[in-house]
Amino acid sequence: MPDYPEIPEADFAKAVQLVDVDGAIYPAAQAVFRALATQPKYAWLLRFYQGSQIFATISEWVYRRVANNRSLISKVI
Repeated sequence: MPDYPEIPEADFAKAVQLVDVDGAIYPAAQAVFRALATQPKYAWLLRFYQGSQIFATISEWVYRRVANNRSLISKVI
């Protein structure tokens, strides 16, 4: 992407990319939880993601399944 040359275009095709105000880049499920954490009632999800390797691993696995099946899932929803 021209606006973010430090992020390979292939990464955008694989997962959402969150570019934080400090320039840090977060992909996939972590990006989703960081975006949700901007709302106080969902901030616990990021804390849980950061504090539980099991939850983080499962979250990334689920994210990958959804991302790899976007067209199928969009038809179901």
